[in-house]
Amino acid sequence: MRTNRHLNGTEAEDLRNRWVYAARSRNGAPAILSGDLTLETLSISPRDMALLDMRVFDETRIASAFGVPPFLIGLPQPDGLVYNNAESLFEYHWRATLRTMAITVASAISQWALPRGTRMEFDRDPYVQASPKERADTYSVLFNMIDEKGNRAITIDEIRMSERRLPNTPTESLETLAEGTFN
Repeated sequence: MRTNRHLNGTEAEDLRNRWVYAARSRNGAPAILSGDLTLETLSISPRDMALLDMRVFDETRIASAFGVPPFLIGLPQPDGLVYNNAESLFEYHWRATLRTMAITVASAISQWALPRGTRMEFDRDPYVQASPKERADTYSVLFNMIDEKGNRAITIDEIRMSERRLPNTPTESLETLAEGTFN
C-alpha cells in the first residue's frame, strides 16, 4: 500500500494491523481502499521469488569444493560450453580430483586385502578416453611408424588389446594373457 502523506509510527502500525485483519476476514474478496491509499503491486517473477540464481550459485560452490564439475550434477553451464570443453573437463576432473582419490583407495586396498606384490589400479579410460576417431588416428600413426629394423611401433594385436578386444591370433593372445603382459 502507498499513501501520499507521511504517517507517524502509530498510524503506520494501525494501518498495517487493519490491512492484516481485513485480509484475513475477506476470504479472497478484492481489497477496498479508501482515502489517499493506493495499492502498489509488486511484480516479482517466480524465478526471483525462489531465489534460483542464489541456489545455483550455492550448489556450484559446493560442487567446486568437492572437486566436481558443475555440469556433472546437472547445474547450468555457461553458454560457451561445447563438447570439446566438456571432454577437457572430464580430463581435468580426473587429474585434479579423482586420480588422487583413486590412488589412495587402490593403495589401501592393495596393502590390506591383496597378496604381497599384487596391486590394484583403477581404469581411468572409460572416464577420460578420447573419441573413437582420435584413438583410431593415434593408432594409425603408431602403426605406420617403423624403426630401422622394420619393427612397427604398435601391432594390430596390440591395438586390439588396447581397445579391450581379442587379438586376431587367439592362441598367442591366450599365452600373452597367461604371461600377464596384458594391458
